[in-house]
Amino acid sequence: MWAYLNRKNLILTATSALILLYFSAIALLAYLVILLAVGVGCHWGSANRFAKMTNFITNTTLLILTFLVLAMLLEIGLHLKPHFFTGNSPDILGEFSDFTSRGQLTEEVFQKPKGVFRILGLGDSFAVNLAYWKKNYHDFLREKLSVLGRGRVEVVNAGMPGVGPGYFWQILHTYGERLQPDLVMVGFFEGHDFEDWEMVITIGNVMSEPKDLRKKIWNYLQVEKTRLGSFISRKLMFYNSERKQAQEAQALGFRDGGSFSRETFLEIERKRCRIFQKNGRVELERNWRQCARVLAQMKQWCDARRVELVLLIFPDQFQVDEDLRAQVLEKYQISADSLDLEYPNALITDFCRQNQIHCLDLLPPFQEKEKTTPLYRLRDTHWNEAGNRLAAELIFNYLKDQKLIKVD
Repeated sequence: MWAYLNRKNLILTATSALILLYFSAIALLAYLVILLAVGVGCHWGSANRFAKMTNFITNTTLLILTFLVLAMLLEIGLHLKPHFFTGNSPDILGEFSDFTSRGQLTEEVFQKPKGVFRILGLGDSFAVNLAYWKKNYHDFLREKLSVLGRGRVEVVNAGMPGVGPGYFWQILHTYGERLQPDLVMVGFFEGHDFEDWEMVITIGNVMSEPKDLRKKIWNYLQVEKTRLGSFISRKLMFYNSERKQAQEAQALGFRDGGSFSRETFLEIERKRCRIFQKNGRVELERNWRQCARVLAQMKQWCDARRVELVLLIFPDQFQVDEDLRAQVLEKYQISADSLDLEYPNALITDFCRQNQIHCLDLLPPFQEKEKTTPLYRLRDTHWNEAGNRLAAELIFNYLKDQKLIKVD
């Protein structure tokens, strides 16, 4: 069989192998197994073995090259006309248009009224709460702050779905001077913010890539981080979730209103629970060091302008909901002894203590309240109205107790 692999065939085989290795190691392994099987078959079952083997290698290489060219053309198309594939949903680019395009803020926010104490709220989808418009913790906090004098304290909600510390810092150092906050309030969600220390561009809610050009180019070494890879993986996730929800609804006889299917939701929480696994602390601490650098920059910005910085720790539902936690542990056979639900919080609070950053950890009161009152929407990972109201109450009491609200 090896006699058939002349220079031309070796070049074609190596080219095909490299292309498949870039896309998937499994695809490469399958290719090599098929190549071996065809080679053995040609060797033992045909008089014209050399020609058949050459034709197979040539045709297979042509097919793989065609697939590569098609992928490259689609990738170029996603750069030139991304919304042709993703629809007209607003993008997240780290610009003020992120807010104006969603109707959250207008340019008028840069005109701060005289004598007003302004709180700038930075956060992700918890801060926006799209499912309950105008019922997020910022809105309920405004209601409570009104007792200090109508119009004397205001909250500017600069929250944005699907972002993390990298985006918070991008907004603060780009627009902070114009927003003129007296206090900056950052909502850190443990479910994904440990990994979101970098400023990432999200296009159409299905494609993500670093804002930094060098890192963007480096991402092309990993196909799943290209626009095409991101687009396909997100679309598949949505499709699979919808399909599973339809199957569950058919079995129940009705749709129960959960945002995800039971299987998809448990899988999301399984992936998130790795930050609590004791054997995963090295990765968690590495990610946290990156986050800590970003938060330290925010602290320096605030200190230079005599602005108070408050970090709010938002727990993941896995930490709070005992029933959910039991389901995940049972389904994926995870030992409760392998987890430390408080270790990520300890990393954050220790950092805040060392850097004189005001910090409010919502985990203990949320754990206690969840025993009697559901605080999360059904299979969604976000708070319901009760959860948002509890968060607002805890934040209000903390700001008041720490005497962080300065009004004349």
